[in-house]
Amino acid sequence: MRCELAGNPGRYAGVTPARMRRYPGAGADPYSLISPVLSPLEDMTPLDLERFRARPNGEFPPATRKRAPRHKAGEWFLKGPIPGEWLHRAAALPGRALHVALAVWYLAGMEKSRQVRLTWAVFARFGVTPDAGRRGLAALEGAGLVAVDRHPGRCPVVTIQEATVDNTTTKV
Repeated sequence: MRCELAGNPGRYAGVTPARMRRYPGAGADPYSLISPVLSPLEDMTPLDLERFRARPNGEFPPATRKRAPRHKAGEWFLKGPIPGEWLHRAAALPGRALHVALAVWYLAGMEKSRQVRLTWAVFARFGVTPDAGRRGLAALEGAGLVAVDRHPGRCPVVTIQEATVDNTTTKV
């Protein structure tokens, strides 16, 4: 036996008298048995249709990107991948060693070589003064992350070395 909806004889709500006793307040509203979240449909936020309308000049609003941003044509970028252990060890060094390490990897990516000539202009791009650059390069060299070939009056030639993790080497 089913009970009829109030005000609409002949239609059934699918609620038996036993369910009505078990769930007080369940009657004409079929959503009341499903979930209290679904029952107040008027509490839902309205859909913002302005997001989908074309602008007066005929352009559509820009879509949101789900991927990481990419550099534009002509902009500089840092090419990877950079080994995580190498980067971890460089980040643990004092001063501007991490900045110098990023400058070295920047040049290595641009020249597609592990051996690069490090100029002061590249240091300036990464916000490193010449003195801080020398100290950072010495710290990287002391940690065994790079080998440096220095000659008086010339820019240092830096070779990226392999980082070691517990006596195992990671290829660079």
